[in-house]
Amino acid sequence: MLVMLLSCLTLISPEASAGPTYVQGEIVDTHWTFDESPIVIIDNAYLDFGKTLVIDPGVEVRVESNKSLVIEGHLQADGSEGEAIVFTSNETVKHPGDWAGILLTQHENIIRNARIGYGHRALRLANHASVVLEQVHFHNNHYAGIYSANSSLEMTDSSVMESGEWGIYLRNSEAVIDSSTVALNGISIHTIGSQMTVTNSTVESAFLDVVLDEDSHASFINSPVEWGKVAIEDDLSTLTVQWFVTAEVFDEFGSPVPGAEVTFSSELGENTTFVTDEFGLVERAIITEAVLTRLETMTHNPYVVIASKEGHEAEALRWIEGNTWVELGFAVDLTPPEANAGGNRDVDEDVVLHLDASGSTDNDPNLHEQGGFVWEFDNQGTSVRLEGITVDYVFWTPGRYTITLMVTDPAGNEDVDHFNVFVQDTTPPVADAGGFREANVGDSVLFDAGNCSDNDPKFWDTASFLWVIELGDASVELPGQMVTYAFEAAGNYTVTLHVEDDDGNMDSDEIHVAVKAPAQEFPIIIPLGLGLLAAAFVGGILNTEVGKFGLFKFLLIPLYVKLKRKDILDHFLRGQIYGYIKVHPGEHYTAIKRNLQLNNGTLTYHLDVLEREGLIVSKPKGSRKIFYPVGMRIPDNGLHAIQEDILERVNESPGMSISDLARLMGTSRQLANYHVKKLVEDGKIDIERKGVKARCYPSEGHPPPS
Repeated sequence: MLVMLLSCLTLISPEASAGPTYVQGEIVDTHWTFDESPIVIIDNAYLDFGKTLVIDPGVEVRVESNKSLVIEGHLQADGSEGEAIVFTSNETVKHPGDWAGILLTQHENIIRNARIGYGHRALRLANHASVVLEQVHFHNNHYAGIYSANSSLEMTDSSVMESGEWGIYLRNSEAVIDSSTVALNGISIHTIGSQMTVTNSTVESAFLDVVLDEDSHASFINSPVEWGKVAIEDDLSTLTVQWFVTAEVFDEFGSPVPGAEVTFSSELGENTTFVTDEFGLVERAIITEAVLTRLETMTHNPYVVIASKEGHEAEALRWIEGNTWVELGFAVDLTPPEANAGGNRDVDEDVVLHLDASGSTDNDPNLHEQGGFVWEFDNQGTSVRLEGITVDYVFWTPGRYTITLMVTDPAGNEDVDHFNVFVQDTTPPVADAGGFREANVGDSVLFDAGNCSDNDPKFWDTASFLWVIELGDASVELPGQMVTYAFEAAGNYTVTLHVEDDDGNMDSDEIHVAVKAPAQEFPIIIPLGLGLLAAAFVGGILNTEVGKFGLFKFLLIPLYVKLKRKDILDHFLRGQIYGYIKVHPGEHYTAIKRNLQLNNGTLTYHLDVLEREGLIVSKPKGSRKIFYPVGMRIPDNGLHAIQEDILERVNESPGMSISDLARLMGTSRQLANYHVKKLVEDGKIDIERKGVKARCYPSEGHPPPS
């Protein structure tokens, strides 16, 4: 009575905050902490459905005689190393069977780092419950350490010992037992209509280790079984004894052989095949030693073990009666060498590059003397193949080259190594400013660097050009491959072209330009001409290029001095206009005027002279007038003739380089590059980089010209 009174006072005292804590009936406090320990269950206690009881590390749960802890929700008893959770009897002197045990009826229960002792059925599972047990130790229980009906359990690193009747009793249940011990029990494991897998564990007792009944099936993997202490009570139950087997496969020189098939063929005709990993191993293959039934013991030994790869085989005969190691050696070399070309490197152009594959290795010590070494790469469109463990080569053209080294050992096994050689440009470009020039004051002088050259294929895409014009005490700097400049005073001027390639190599070229005051080529326009000109403006004639050209031709041409045929191109300005039209066929009047910085009268006069003398031909195009050199086919699609020529060649031979186009058309690379860029801007062709060259392809959005 005194004990009960003290218990009731503890339950109702608001000041009580430390253990012991007394529990009975429905569990309201669902978190049992170390401060509340020990938890004393003085009458049957139960956790309602849908709730979770959490028990902290180090908590001790003591249960009065014949009382139970019933978990209809979920149990999470998670102890820790050194702070195990203890479930035990509340008796001062403890005996097996003092308290009824723990009952679980739902899924997802966890018990870790715990000791459960002195119960009747220490842990009971029912109604399709499940539990995970890790480092849980059952001891000194009366009827069973674990009793499972229509449920499942997973047990790892645990033990069930010293139970009076059964260590583990399974009825219509499933169990997975790993790295555990079930020993010193009346019967260690008894299964009825159940499935069980035991791995890396010890199961033994003084009487019977395992009893199987009513279509039960147990698989013991890497777990010793004393066959004489196994009782199989019906014709359907089986116990399978299996072991972990490791197979090692190597070749003639002892090197591991990955990817080999390893087949185990038993005496009973059962075949199982595995594949070796990167280390030439089949690890932890599960191989059956025997299958025990009530009627017979079917032994699978011996096993024929065969490794095969690429038509080669190795064979061994083995008895599997425990953990087994099988070695299988091929009589041939199946290991490829390891090609090693030494990695990426830099080299100057025109300098000998030494390539050395002596860093390549193989399991065959004769690799360097009897193996094959081949170096392959593309050099500006030419395939190069060199043979030998060491080779020398000279790259004459700068750029990046990808080289493949293929190494073949004496048995024919191959490996490749890829690396890049970066050839540095050490050759300066050759600057060419074009030679002596003459011009009149106010004339636009065209300076063209198109005759420059360099050994770098990407020169025209990456080089920089700077024209420096000396004007006495001052100077003018004009960047670009092609520039124009109008001198404002007569005199002799020095123009220097500075060229720098992408690698910083430089060259310069100097030319002289003689500028003189222009001669008076026609008298001042008479008032009649001015009147007609004004009338033309009023009438809107000058609203079009054709109108402008016709009006100035009517007003101005009769006033010019008649030229002799031989003098037509001797005039500097007229020769400049003619040269511009040859470079830019199909250019219109306004563009010629703007780019050469000429006035209407001067340009009209010289265009008329050139057309009258049969050097150029004009053609109206809408409100404009366009000009072509005589002898060049005039396109009807609005393209310059050179652009049409480029477009036709690219459509006929996709992938042509700009250098190829220039050579086939008989023009400079700079001029071809200029018109290619125009076609790219118009979306008529596409450029792709292939190595150090730019390749031209028809644009998918534009069909070939008809």
